[in-house]
Amino acid sequence: MHMSEMEGGKDGTMIKLGQSGLKVLAIVVVLLGHFRLSEADWRDLVARDFCKKCIEERQGVGFFEDPDDCRFFLRCDLGPFHEIIFQRYECSPGTLFDRAIPACVHCNNASCVGSKAPEPRCPVTDPPVPMTVPPPPVISIAAGAQCCKARFDTGYTYCEEPRNSHVYYRKANVDGFVQRVSCGHLIFSVNPNRCECVPPDLGPVALYTFEVPRPFDSKVGNFMTDTQGVGLHATTAGSEDGFDEFSGQFDGIGDMEAPLFSGYDWGTSLTVSFFYKTDARDRVLRAILANGNCDIPPTFLFVTQGNDLHCEMDVVDRGAFFRKRIPKLCKYSDIFKQLPEDSWVGVVTTFNSLKIHTRVKIMKTGEIREGNSTLCVGSVPATLAPLNIGRDLYCIKQNGRSLAGNFVGKLDQVQIYRRALESWETDRVLAEEVNIRT
Repeated sequence: MHMSEMEGGKDGTMIKLGQSGLKVLAIVVVLLGHFRLSEADWRDLVARDFCKKCIEERQGVGFFEDPDDCRFFLRCDLGPFHEIIFQRYECSPGTLFDRAIPACVHCNNASCVGSKAPEPRCPVTDPPVPMTVPPPPVISIAAGAQCCKARFDTGYTYCEEPRNSHVYYRKANVDGFVQRVSCGHLIFSVNPNRCECVPPDLGPVALYTFEVPRPFDSKVGNFMTDTQGVGLHATTAGSEDGFDEFSGQFDGIGDMEAPLFSGYDWGTSLTVSFFYKTDARDRVLRAILANGNCDIPPTFLFVTQGNDLHCEMDVVDRGAFFRKRIPKLCKYSDIFKQLPEDSWVGVVTTFNSLKIHTRVKIMKTGEIREGNSTLCVGSVPATLAPLNIGRDLYCIKQNGRSLAGNFVGKLDQVQIYRRALESWETDRVLAEEVNIRT
């Protein structure tokens, strides 16, 4: 029989495929064989789906048991494009992973909720022998480590690990037994009054106080700021022209930009604050602070228009990535009208991953105005524009006349935090305090 013919139905008829048909059939067979998942690949697919479910349920990443066998556990995380990333680890022999702790504990005490526990739970020896607990490993405190006692009488002395700030040693004062303890993502700090895991630096990621000498670079991080045509205004002693010794003078031509924040991940918590005094008497839109430009829409923006202040912020709903639909954009917008012309105004906008709120203080009278609180769950998206201070973002012209422009007036104490300041902290900001870290 010719290669292009194959025997077909029950009646012995011939099915003619032809050379092209045979090629297609061969490709299908090869692809079916190629895409046959191995046991390891199938287990990875199950683990990735399990991580996705766990992250959705707890609204965060973390450590979870392997869905097939809790002798293993998974570290579930999100990648830069919100894709699921996981790593699989194995517990020590005789232990199982317990999500409630989360850690590997003795197999007789572990609770494998959400996972198929191995059978039998603990290894069975034949003949049975009494279980013995191995002696704890000998841990020695690193040479040159600084040690201190806790603030309270816990019976332990605490020592640092000089090579790893996320680890410390705890030594029992009674028998000298030493334990090595991990702080996770936190940091261990040794000083006379505190010896504990402490959070990382809570200070601002950008701080502009407009002090001499110029250029007006950020006072934290030592990163460059491109400044063009922004002057320095000195306050006359005893005058009501300002509340600080110096401030930035914007004449509608100059502006500032920080290239560091181009493509910057602003995250799920953010605070933006500044003080300004407008000299403009027109109705032109004049941008004070934003992370966009004429070509790139900003995700947060503060604009003056006459005696009004406009505050805007965009938030992307992170849950949309898990629900497999187009991400929803939550837009916050608030306006404070008829602010006084001849007074400094303090502004603080906070976002704590759930809601956005703005407070405004009129410095001459001490009056504080509370804006509307907008419910927005998610994160402030990055833009490909630098942080702009005093630059026109609208670039709108009508009949040859600009409808927007660079900021005209005075600006001082610009602060940005990658966390939502508490209300008592925003009180400190509006009381002219900078670089708040606790």
